[in-house]
Amino acid sequence: MRLNGPLDKIFFRFIVLVIILTADLLSASEIENKKLTFYISSSLAVSNPQESGDEIAAFCEAGGGYYTRKSDYGVSLRYPHSCKDMMEKMIRKSGIVLSWNVSTQDAGTEYNVLVNQLKSREKLLSEYMRLIESSGFSGTLSLERELTSLVTEMESLKGRIRKMEHDFAYIYLDLDFSSEDNPEPEKKESSFPWINRIDFYDFAGSGYYDE
Repeated sequence: MRLNGPLDKIFFRFIVLVIILTADLLSASEIENKKLTFYISSSLAVSNPQESGDEIAAFCEAGGGYYTRKSDYGVSLRYPHSCKDMMEKMIRKSGIVLSWNVSTQDAGTEYNVLVNQLKSREKLLSEYMRLIESSGFSGTLSLERELTSLVTEMESLKGRIRKMEHDFAYIYLDLDFSSEDNPEPEKKESSFPWINRIDFYDFAGSGYYDE
């Protein structure tokens, strides 16, 4: 391969660098670090849904967590693993636990891939800038577009990594309340008389809530 000028040399070194970084990425992806996300789906029988929701949400916040949903029908919480036992004890004291289902997902492989992709692009950007400065080659519109695209991709990777790290650090709990105080579904008259006579809502065991 014959190089005719500084620009050709830049892109030749650029291609070599891509090959090296790709090989590093493939070898690093073989190393798995087990990282788990925890999701708990639960239902709780309580006497006062509003009071229970406020108390559970406040307890969660005091332990460094937060809630994403709070109503008479339940709460959705995110809290650190260090509060796991205390949160479970608090919830069990607030009412009768009807269900408590825990599911986990190992996202270590996906996380490692994203981290390695970010590292490779950071090296690529650093080397790219060094080559440009050492060659004295002034920026062009196409070059600026390439750099902008690379930086945008890096920011996207950082965002996904931060999101996953947050999911690893916090347990997600979706807690539904069951109580006699919860309003019953409003029954609507049907246009079919025979359905009204048999009380279709009780027959089908369904209804709906007005938002």
